[in-house]
Amino acid sequence: MVRQNEGSDPAAVLNLVENGVSEYRIVIPDPAPRSVQSQAIALRRAIEAITGVQLQLVNDWENKDDNANIKEILIGDTNRAASVEVAAAM
Repeated sequence: MVRQNEGSDPAAVLNLVENGVSEYRIVIPDPAPRSVQSQAIALRRAIEAITGVQLQLVNDWENKDDNANIKEILIGDTNRAASVEVAAAM
C-alpha cells in the first residue's frame, strides 16, 4: 500500500530518484523479522537496478521523534504514525 502525505494530489507522480539523487530512505522496524529485512533489501536493489541510486536503509529508531520532513518508504510495522494508521485500518 502506498500512502501519500495528507493534502497531496493522489494522481501526482512519485519521483523516488531525480537527477541521480533520492530524498527517500527505506525504514524498517527494529527488530525487523527476516522477511521484512529481505523485502527491504529487495526493494533497495530493485530501485538501484532501475535508477543507479542506492537508497539508505535505516531502522525506525533513527529520527524517531523528528521525521516529519524526511521522505521515507516504510516497510513492516515501524514505529511511525503512518504504519500505526495503516495497521489500524486493516
